Amino acid sequence: MMYVSFVSCKDRKTNIAKALGLIKGDIVSISNTKRILIKPNLTGNKPTCANTHPEAIRAVVEYITDEFGTKEFIVGEGSGSAYLENSSTERVFSACGFYDLERQYQTLHLVNFDKMDHTLTIPIETCSGPDIIYAVDPKALCDYVIFLAIPKTHDYAIVTLSINNMVGLVRPQERIKIHGIASREIQSYIISHVPVWLKRVGKKIIPESVEMKLRGDSSYEKCVKLIHRNLLSLAKVLMPNLAVLDGFECMEGNGPVAGYPISLGVAFASCDPVLADSLGTKLMGLEPEEIGYLKYCADEGIGSLDLSNVKGDNPDKISVKFRMHVDYEIQKRWAQ
Repeated sequence: MMYVSFVSCKDRKTNIAKALGLIKGDIVSISNTKRILIKPNLTGNKPTCANTHPEAIRAVVEYITDEFGTKEFIVGEGSGSAYLENSSTERVFSACGFYDLERQYQTLHLVNFDKMDHTLTIPIETCSGPDIIYAVDPKALCDYVIFLAIPKTHDYAIVTLSINNMVGLVRPQERIKIHGIASREIQSYIISHVPVWLKRVGKKIIPESVEMKLRGDSSYEKCVKLIHRNLLSLAKVLMPNLAVLDGFECMEGNGPVAGYPISLGVAFASCDPVLADSLGTKLMGLEPEEIGYLKYCADEGIGSLDLSNVKGDNPDKISVKFRMHVDYEIQKRWAQ
């Protein structure tokens, strides 16, 4: 039986430490590890609510060190916005203060996944048919994997929490395939124009012909169905040992980058990422069964949607209905 912990107070670092402490019995295997990978979510190119806060990293590193002894920590990411803007994950590390972490902790090292060998092959589906993507093998880097993410709305999958965090391990030019998009023409257009779209916070500047292919309606609807299946395919290979969700400040609206901050002041954690994400979905005002990839994972025996095993504070006291993405009405058709 796996537990999910839930803590609500006024300090991000305290929240995360308490959330981990509540499931100490589930994570005790960390005692036997030497090298731990912490995979943050640095989707944006600057420090906003799109990105994992460095204080969240500090909370995890210090809790594990205090409770389980000195470990080597690898903080690894492949930033989506950095790739789309012809920048680099190193620049995102710098903008978000992650090099300060590396200077503070001698046992912590930053890694850019985009520059690593992507040795895992994962079958997926696109609008053009079956395909394959390549990903970094986290087990080649460490003996314990932690995903440290943020509850956010998503432009295809309705919500993004810990499980979607797998995407940063995928070869950057192939991440768009997870969304069901395979056309080179559309892909190249997105790569050259999304940065402007992001800077303008969602204003539509994509030409109508491309917009029709992406957002209206039949192709986009097919993509929002495929992404849930593709996330299941990734989950079968890339699931972490521990999911930690920093809900001190989340994102609603047009996430995962161009949405708006919403403060919950919470943290939750579980060795079952599906369970952790189910709680996050509930906190956002939805039911876990409404999220395709969560239901698919549970149906395959990869995690549970059962929220009867919550340790800590009562999540029912947090009553928030997140504003969904502008395309939410189409996104809901994933099961049709």
